[in-house]
Amino acid sequence: MPDLAKKALAIAREMREAERRRKGLPPTPEPQEIPLPVAAGPGAAYRQALWHLWTLPPDAPQATYDQALAEVLLQESLLPPLVAQALHREEARRFHAETGRCPFCQEPGELHLDGSGGS
Repeated sequence: MPDLAKKALAIAREMREAERRRKGLPPTPEPQEIPLPVAAGPGAAYRQALWHLWTLPPDAPQATYDQALAEVLLQESLLPPLVAQALHREEARRFHAETGRCPFCQEPGELHLDGSGGS
């Protein structure tokens, strides 16, 4: 994840937590470490690569994000485009169902499959 994006996420989290404090709500719980799913069947390596990317900690080195994204793109390139798209959406939904977080913005709550991003 680029440094600018990390900073933007950190600022958004700080603002959200300040709003929660203002409303008298408890802090947002820290995300729990999510085990990677056991991959099997068609597109298994692609599914595994997606989960690896989505579960990287926010403070992971840029090189780690670059490697994870490169693996996702490599595995995606080995699949027919419509299959890759379907698997991507399926795994995003599953990740959201299991973690309560959007895999794209990493925020709890809504899943942003349409690319609308987080708040």
